[in-house]
Amino acid sequence: RVVFAFGGSQGARTINRALVDALAYLLPRRHDIFVIHGVGLMKTPEYHAWEDTSERLQRIYNEQEREQIDSFYYAQDYFHNIGDIYAVSDLIVCRGGAGSLNEISAMGKSALILPKANLPGNHQVMNARAMKRAGGAEVIFEDTVKDGGMLLEEVEGQRLAIKILSLLDDQQRLEEMGKCSRAFMNHYAAERIAAEIIGSPLTKSFPNDISAKDLDPLLSDNELLVQLRSAWQEDRRQYEPRKVIVDADDLDYYRHRAASLLTSPSWPERNLGVKLIGLLKHEEKLSSLLHLLADRTPASRLQKFFGGDYRQVGFIRRNALISLQILNTWGPEVEARVFEALDDGYYEVRAQAARTMGHCAEELLQKQAVTEKLLSLLKDRSFEVVREVVLALGRVGGGREVAKALLGLKEHHYWQVREAALRAVTMLVERGIVTDRDWLLKETSRFILTTTDFRSYFDIKETYRKLHTLCKGESDQE
Repeated sequence: RVVFAFGGSQGARTINRALVDALAYLLPRRHDIFVIHGVGLMKTPEYHAWEDTSERLQRIYNEQEREQIDSFYYAQDYFHNIGDIYAVSDLIVCRGGAGSLNEISAMGKSALILPKANLPGNHQVMNARAMKRAGGAEVIFEDTVKDGGMLLEEVEGQRLAIKILSLLDDQQRLEEMGKCSRAFMNHYAAERIAAEIIGSPLTKSFPNDISAKDLDPLLSDNELLVQLRSAWQEDRRQYEPRKVIVDADDLDYYRHRAASLLTSPSWPERNLGVKLIGLLKHEEKLSSLLHLLADRTPASRLQKFFGGDYRQVGFIRRNALISLQILNTWGPEVEARVFEALDDGYYEVRAQAARTMGHCAEELLQKQAVTEKLLSLLKDRSFEVVREVVLALGRVGGGREVAKALLGLKEHHYWQVREAALRAVTMLVERGIVTDRDWLLKETSRFILTTTDFRSYFDIKETYRKLHTLCKGESDQE
């Protein structure tokens, strides 16, 4: 089986580096595959295709491995006879440019496309989506990482190798992809051009013709955020991004695009990326969220002038906690970072950390330590924080001392805190933590139930009635 990988005449750093890394995983199959690599002619101060590829081979592999690689791998900067290379290839790894895909389609070859993202109109991504929808290609999207202080797109070599081998090992699949690839090409070009010029409909029908315009348009990051957030707010318990983005390839693309925002020098873009990582349930970026949450790199002088504290501004840290809550993937490291956030200098971060602790109450590993920390925050200077801490204690707390602390808020200045305290005590009763109903009825009767809100519905009074009904009902049953 022959694999031909290239990134156009100039080459593509993503494909070149991924292919070199993939050779380690293709090496055991060196007796039944052969890889042809078109490295490209690019020679710029930022990237010299041939030198970078050669240096990477020398650095990653020892002399014995390079000798073995030479037995099944051949690289050249440019192939003038590319038609001959296409002809002998079983699978072509390439970018998503229209020129390359039309050549591949004309030859009826199967393609593994690594489209370059963030180009005008996302045309390479749209081309790749269309060819995959037609059945002639598979797609791998780039990830964005930091490399030596630079933001670079990459595809992991192991991921590329696994996809290559899975396709090569399925001859029937390759043949079907080849047929679909040939049908994908825009045939009858003259007729199409004439129809566009004259403005008349095509006289021929093309049943196998699928183009990018037949696909749903890709959403912008902000459009995506609006749709996903609306779905999440509508049903937080059963929320799944797949219900909004039904195409698995599109969902994969959006996840990679969101991840690229996390490394942006612009904090609003990083903030947008943090929101999308959670709403897209991109669990592979959990470590990135934790890094942003814990990053204490000082803010720039300009940011400090406008009240900033750290490079990852308070909004980013708060939204990282919200995304952790949506991901709902708990563990020791997550708990440690959320615990630290309870001491954050920005009140919204502390409030959200308490909310996240309450949301994940059943999974907490250090419940007693968390309870003690939450109790200490009942005197926080921000009533918004105190309110969320109180509600978290209702879900996390496990002793009478928690109930006493909550009942001690009966005369708190803010009615929102008093209402939250009654709700939290109700949770303790429902969880079976507090069983002395008579004591509760006596203590809660001392709560100030007045509010400053001019509404026909008073939350604190309704919560008070619910708690008393619960206590009296269970007391009567006993």
